[in-house]
Amino acid sequence: MIRPLLTLLLLASTLTAQQTSPTTPTRIVEVTFGQFGGRGEAYLPGSVLGPPDTSARAEVAATDPAEILSLGLDGTITLEFVDQFVTDGPGPDLTIFENAFLYRLGDRERVYAEPGEVSVSRDGVVWQTFPFDSLTLVGAAGVTPTNGDADPFDPKVSGGDHFDLAAIGVDSIRFVRVRDVTRVILGNRDHPLYDATLNGFDLDAVVAYSTAPNDRFLSAPSEGLSDDRRVVRADFSDDLLNLEMTRSARAALYSVTGELIAGPFDLDAGRSSLYVGSVPSGVCFLVAGDGAKGFSPLHGVMHDPEVIRLVR
Repeated sequence: MIRPLLTLLLLASTLTAQQTSPTTPTRIVEVTFGQFGGRGEAYLPGSVLGPPDTSARAEVAATDPAEILSLGLDGTITLEFVDQFVTDGPGPDLTIFENAFLYRLGDRERVYAEPGEVSVSRDGVVWQTFPFDSLTLVGAAGVTPTNGDADPFDPKVSGGDHFDLAAIGVDSIRFVRVRDVTRVILGNRDHPLYDATLNGFDLDAVVAYSTAPNDRFLSAPSEGLSDDRRVVRADFSDDLLNLEMTRSARAALYSVTGELIAGPFDLDAGRSSLYVGSVPSGVCFLVAGDGAKGFSPLHGVMHDPEVIRLVR
């Protein structure tokens, strides 16, 4: 979960104001089918890039191949949010919908679960994986049925399995990978969810709730950034932020949610390196402005600010 957002940034324009509404991935990066996988392949990419199947119910699995992609045992799929970052917001940040459903075995209700391990990445290279329990399947996707007649963008009613980026210490991502792990059930006949007919994860949809634009620069509230820039270089090396300034300025680092995470710093013209070891990895924004005309750490207000997106 994130801490309270700053109320003002960029002369009464906030980074949070740049955030967009809930969305779904826009590109399939890669699919690898496992045993029994491939059903629904002919309907890609549309079948997995939109909201979940509206016909799905807790006790009725979605089975239309135009809506569901069967990965099969050990299959994987990688999806990308091309134009946006998924950011850590209040509550869950992602919901993954599979075609899990409830059924009765004797006098006991159980879920037909074909679990998937979920990993996320900012750049598609370095991945972080949500841990899950192999017996309860808590932390895996493919466990909770979809409520297809509910709002898919409201995690309180949508069903599906929810994931909070804060749980793995990540503030923003652009890639989601699901890897079928159904064999953790099939390999154990004593597993509480064992069913010999399980045949692998079936992806319906992925929904993200809090996003920010994937722009190289964010415009100031005026006509945009001046050609006469203060910052001509800004990059990270280990625990240092390396800067080259054309003139003196006051600067600070903000998270994608608008939270002040380092600074403010008073910078002189020329090159300098600042220790920023406490800054978390991921996307952040360097905001540099004329400190002589007013800057408040509480409000983040600067005169004529320049905003540069950085990735640590």
